[in-house]
Amino acid sequence: METEALLLEVLSDFQISVPELGTIVARQAPLVFLTSNATRELSDALRRRCLYLHLDYPDPDRERQIIELRVPGIMPALTRQAARIVHALRSLDLHSPRASRKPWTGLAALCCSA
Repeated sequence: METEALLLEVLSDFQISVPELGTIVARQAPLVFLTSNATRELSDALRRRCLYLHLDYPDPDRERQIIELRVPGIMPALTRQAARIVHALRSLDLHSPRASRKPWTGLAALCCSA
């Protein structure tokens, strides 16, 4: 809860209290961007001060484009297959889809190893 209390202070008073330094007041209203992996709920007080934008995973065609940019020289067939597999994994609603976040890291090893 310390983090939420800190965010509420910044969002409501445009200042932050640091025990070692005292209170630091913003010269202008701060822009605060919160990211979330949806592992815990935010308090109502914090939610009232936020706008939400959900960014979904890319569709398979966009995923293919990202893989091609991240893994130069990858075979087109491998790119299409990887994009399809990653899209299928993400649609399974896995609890921790870490392996599907950056598929190009493993692909670089597959296509570029001698």
